[in-house]
Amino acid sequence: MYDDVLDQWDLPRPRELNRTPFGMSNESYYVTSAAGEHVLRVHGAKPLSAIRFEHEVLRHLIDADLPFQVPQPLPTLRGDTVALDVDSARQCALFRRIPGETLDDADTAAVAHAAGAFARLDLALASIERTDLPTPVFTGDLRALHPAVTDLGQLDELVGRPGREMVERAAERAGPIYASLPTQLIHGDFSFGNVLVSRGRVRGIVDFEYSGRDVRAMELAAGLASAIARPSRDTLWRPVLRGYLAALRLDLTELAALPALAVLHWAVIVVWWAGRSLDGRPFRDGLAALVDRALGVDEWLDAHGPELVAEALRAST
Repeated sequence: MYDDVLDQWDLPRPRELNRTPFGMSNESYYVTSAAGEHVLRVHGAKPLSAIRFEHEVLRHLIDADLPFQVPQPLPTLRGDTVALDVDSARQCALFRRIPGETLDDADTAAVAHAAGAFARLDLALASIERTDLPTPVFTGDLRALHPAVTDLGQLDELVGRPGREMVERAAERAGPIYASLPTQLIHGDFSFGNVLVSRGRVRGIVDFEYSGRDVRAMELAAGLASAIARPSRDTLWRPVLRGYLAALRLDLTELAALPALAVLHWAVIVVWWAGRSLDGRPFRDGLAALVDRALGVDEWLDAHGPELVAEALRAST
């Protein structure tokens, strides 16, 4: 499988392919050959222009002097970084494998280091003031996330009334937030699965699929949203918060917006996967499981949001 695609790179046969446990919007495979360890990413519905923008961002980061690695797309024999799988009509990219294992949420020290690494990454991304390709921009409008969802009322049948109401509340708050907070290029998916660690050190941050211009504080909010969605949330959210703010200070308005932004992050996920379901590419665990997590984060932040903001203020002084 995919041998014809991999022949487009200077990668000798025979090769061993193993599907990675991560990747929801796309598929990824570990590739082992005499040339070493690589990762093949097979994109699903992502437009070619978006793949090329992701690759451009990664090229900009080559000279960023980061203390960890980010993926670098390898050129094919014809000099492109994207190859077409003719059988599936899907676009593919190849990267050298970054050594390390995905972040273990039982290691709270590593969680804090991971948050600090995302802050360092955001500092580097902020320095990218111009790109040759158009930069995706998220303005907080949840109706613009997926072409299949143009009216949030559509969500009732897909995610149920509580899920739809959560999304609508997040959408109402988004307007004032996005009118007042600083924006920049961000990674856009601070999740534990996108951090590679070894012996407590962050070795790499991967999956720049959702990179684009957004409010700066959304990066930290996404990390908090990922932590709060986990059963061990009570031991995780503070290391995320402190680790990030130790490396990158946010202003008071950004800190106050973190609870609303964390809920908005989950609303984005729900709307996106609702659209994917309408397109016939549903979330593998089912939308109900996704909505339950989103509602759990919303409920927790409704009760603990002031505590989170108070902790953020302490971490920033």
